[in-house]
Amino acid sequence: MEWSESKIIELINQGWTLSWDRTNKKYKLQKRINGKVKSYTLPKKFNEFCDRLKKEKELNKYLDIFKDIDYGATVDEIKEKYKLNCVEIEEIFKKYVEWKLNKNELKDLLFNILYELRSELWKIYEIENRLDKASWLIRHSLGDNRIKINCPICKKWGYLELKEIKVGNERVTKWVCSNCNKIPF
Repeated sequence: MEWSESKIIELINQGWTLSWDRTNKKYKLQKRINGKVKSYTLPKKFNEFCDRLKKEKELNKYLDIFKDIDYGATVDEIKEKYKLNCVEIEEIFKKYVEWKLNKNELKDLLFNILYELRSELWKIYEIENRLDKASWLIRHSLGDNRIKINCPICKKWGYLELKEIKVGNERVTKWVCSNCNKIPF
């Protein structure tokens, strides 16, 4: 029989299965016909092609999960929907990256990762900014009104006092604990 990549794909579509012949280090096409197994050994030059076919077939069973990942499903949603554990999820994400690489879609994948990361970093920046403002408000309110605080550093009750202290190589004015002279928050 004259072998070609299209002929191999045609036989696979007719129900033939690829299997590895360890002895000869070649692939075989096999099919059970009338209770007997019929087999064709493929030339070695098709080993690489058959490797790719086997990988694609393996990846095809994950296509639904890959689509969910593309549509933005979270790890927890995928885990719950497909009843997977952490190890299986990790393997699926490795296969997802491999699938994207094989489809030459790494650029899109990296863009999505960086875009999502950037939006998350922006949220963190906004939270940090709000915390800084809230902290400023609290320090000034407690210090100006001489309200007692329990310092988280020295664990003693005291007041916030506005003092000039050394921070790094600079001298700055900050609200500090009246007992330990350190910035409590």
